[in-house]
Amino acid sequence: MANRSAVLRQVIRSVAQADKSAASDRDLLQRFVDQRDQAAFSALVRRHTPMVLGVCQRALSNRQDAEDACQATFLLLVKKAKAERWQASIANWLYATARKVAGNARVAARRRARREGKAAVPEAIQPVDRITGRELLALLDEELDKLPARYREPLVLCCLEGLTRDEAATRLGIPLGTLKIRLERGRKRLGDALTLRGCALGAGLLALAITSPAGASPSRMCEAIMAAATGHPPAAVAALVEGVAMNGVVKKTMLMAVAVAAVVALGMGMGSATNTAANPAPEQPKAEVLKENPPSTKPQAADVPKVIPVSGRVLDPDRKPVAGAKFTVIDDETGTPVPKVTSGADGRFTFQIPYPQTVRNPRQVVASAPGFGVDWISEPREDAVFRLVPDLPITGRVIDLQGKPVAGAIVAVDNVHAGPSGAFDEMVKNWKKSANEQEKAAHKLDRYIWNRGGLGQAFHNKTAADGTFTLSGFGKDRVVTLFVSGCGIADTYAAVATRAGFDPSGAPKTPLRLYPPNFTLVVDLDKPVTGVVRDETTKAPLPGTRVTGASLTQVQFGTYMFHAWPSPTTTTDKEGKFTLRGLAKAKAYVIVADPEEGTEHLHRFGYVLDTTGFAAITTGIDLPRGVILTGRVTDAATGAGAPSRVFYRPLEKNALLDKFGGYDPPDLPAPWHRGRDTKTDFDGRYKITVMPGAGVVNFQAYGAGVNGLGYQKTGATKQEIDDGIVDRQFGHFRTVGQGGMYNPEYMNAYKVISPAATDRTATLDVTLREMEMPKPGGK
Repeated sequence: MANRSAVLRQVIRSVAQADKSAASDRDLLQRFVDQRDQAAFSALVRRHTPMVLGVCQRALSNRQDAEDACQATFLLLVKKAKAERWQASIANWLYATARKVAGNARVAARRRARREGKAAVPEAIQPVDRITGRELLALLDEELDKLPARYREPLVLCCLEGLTRDEAATRLGIPLGTLKIRLERGRKRLGDALTLRGCALGAGLLALAITSPAGASPSRMCEAIMAAATGHPPAAVAALVEGVAMNGVVKKTMLMAVAVAAVVALGMGMGSATNTAANPAPEQPKAEVLKENPPSTKPQAADVPKVIPVSGRVLDPDRKPVAGAKFTVIDDETGTPVPKVTSGADGRFTFQIPYPQTVRNPRQVVASAPGFGVDWISEPREDAVFRLVPDLPITGRVIDLQGKPVAGAIVAVDNVHAGPSGAFDEMVKNWKKSANEQEKAAHKLDRYIWNRGGLGQAFHNKTAADGTFTLSGFGKDRVVTLFVSGCGIADTYAAVATRAGFDPSGAPKTPLRLYPPNFTLVVDLDKPVTGVVRDETTKAPLPGTRVTGASLTQVQFGTYMFHAWPSPTTTTDKEGKFTLRGLAKAKAYVIVADPEEGTEHLHRFGYVLDTTGFAAITTGIDLPRGVILTGRVTDAATGAGAPSRVFYRPLEKNALLDKFGGYDPPDLPAPWHRGRDTKTDFDGRYKITVMPGAGVVNFQAYGAGVNGLGYQKTGATKQEIDDGIVDRQFGHFRTVGQGGMYNPEYMNAYKVISPAATDRTATLDVTLREMEMPKPGGK
């Protein structure tokens, strides 16, 4: 036994440096399976033991029980090494397994305590105001368990295993920008969920829970684990392994990462020390910096984002300065926080926002002040002038089909439309004409705030017990679209014309309905749709997949200008299951399962016929695997990355369309057709999922439109026209899917590809060339 321990210690030391390499968990585990490479398995043990032991220690009050559970977790990894299909990182699996094993150990300890006449470990979570540290972790775990897996694992790696964001991105095989976005979204979701649970505990208690030591030497534990894995484990450990095996597949849940995320959500920097009286926070600079990604304990130069300065003045309708105006940044990707600054007595302000880590749609900045209607700019800048307008509050009442008030419904601002002087008058004049004139009139209001993920969160209200609500601050002579949602009701839009005395009666019955500023909105009960999303071949559940649905009547008659149609969205849980709420009852429903771009599965549509009443419909969608296409877009002259939009569509001539589908669903209007679209990072790198067979990948320099930001545009060749890739008459690509009719002349580059059905990955790099400028005099 002594000789074996000495050998194990030597093996563990020998792989200490190798563990720091970029080898993925999957690679190490594969070496262990194929070659019985004990050094590879030891590297995994050393890499993850502190995290696994910490999970067990916090779930179990007895140290020996925790160490037994930790050993059992790795023994289960040995047993399942061949059977599982592993991801690049196994942190999620180990975390979930440790939770399961520790739970079984906790039950065993409770039974043992009862037999021995001791006080049993309490099961119930106490009210928040009387909660203990251990009970807090159980409460937080419940909320973390609801997060999609893609948001949970970065929290585990960065917060519990202490990896830098660069190291975590490498471990997961994703771009750094993607990791940062997932961390931010995970923190935000957790913060929102905990707030709804009434959990507003002090950051000190949470920090103590996170930083408390596991209470055992990792080296000693590693040796014990390897000894158990290569010999005969202790009886208590073997019993725990058997207990999990008897209970079936281990559930993928987590515990401590939620506490870490909660700390960040409550204002603590991820991985950074907390401020105390002895270590006060530095004085806030005059220009506030909104930190998109809190600093890690090991700051990297690449992690420090550039900032965009925003400054200017806020004026009232008489062009006088407005003091105390507030600002909101509408951002669809990172959830940029609201600047904690207000305009001064002279109406001036200044703050900074992080430079985006990946190219994206413009971020709008909205200025608001009590008694005025908002103004906005489409891009952050230093010379901004916000001219607030007179306001007209919106008041309303939400009732159901029986005329009963709907209490607690959320009424959020979805978008705001305005126009130049006289545009609203012209719109009202033409409103009661034909449907075509209505559509033209709507376009007169050509200035708008689109909801990019932050407008409704910043500006919303709830209906009172009598169903009433009030929203103010959006200005008169505008169209404000409200989005009404709530438990058990169908999601509903209401476009409100903010002009006193506006009367929409007599207008043609079209989807472009307008309400007056004081109105009653009738909402229907919703029709739930539940189901599961699985891999088409293996039938394995696909957690973290976005699922969107719509009632077919809503799709067919959705409005064009002021809003679209309600499209409730959810995400599959760890078992691939989903429940869509908010769908209006209809004859049929369309459901689309849409994995995150750059993952291995393609999207697919499902059609569901209605059933009697409002009981939930059960369905399912199986997703085929596509080809993960990666590459880089560069400037031909400098070799530097060229930030670009990337669009993929299969060609009409693709012989595999019937098998893979998903791009051009029958009987649905164009807005519901799907393609694959993504954006590069600022180094020009991208990842997108494409289907096998013939297709075209288009590249357009970000912000280029048809001008290409100074890059040359392309044009179709005669051969491509003869081959049916480009339409001979109209000049667009002959592809399927929304926006498939891209014209080659609008692109800065495009490539026709044809990956095989057996391919899983492919690479495509392109270069953009600068446009030749005309010589003076046109020569």
